[in-house]
Amino acid sequence: MIDPQNTTASSPPVVARVSRYELSCLPDDHPARDRYTLAVEYRGKSRQRHDEWAVLHGPWALSRDGHWDYEPPSTCRRTVIAQYRYTLDDALEAARREAPRLAADGCAVADVLRAAAVTDHPSGCRWCGVPHREHSQRWTPETGWHEWTAPTMSQIKTRMLARRHHHEETQ
Repeated sequence: MIDPQNTTASSPPVVARVSRYELSCLPDDHPARDRYTLAVEYRGKSRQRHDEWAVLHGPWALSRDGHWDYEPPSTCRRTVIAQYRYTLDDALEAARREAPRLAADGCAVADVLRAAAVTDHPSGCRWCGVPHREHSQRWTPETGWHEWTAPTMSQIKTRMLARRHHHEETQ
């Protein structure tokens, strides 16, 4: 319990550390965003006292040679672990490079964006984009069975801009 009376000048300093970054090509309110998000997570210091970071997609870690494997446990040999460690700048660069290439259940992130941009009615369901009158009960891999749920203002704006852009491209 924190003692509000104990606020002396000799209190230890509070240190904050960023230990995770998330990178995704999908907007924050997209229902499939979690499945198409990479994490850059802090993994401690190396023997040379440099910060080490990992690029993760769920349980998979990106190796320096561009392959996705399960992240090796900390009990593995140091040379094995080193294949999955980056400086922060290198990890963020690798994640930015890999984020547009992600796929889940055989569907690439570009396909998810394209489908949402063209098919979603601006006031369609928050989870699947289907208009209210046509909705009833729907099933999607991301949310399962659901009733129509109002979209966020951000989704409405994104859908309207996407439809306008698609309309301009097809004329």
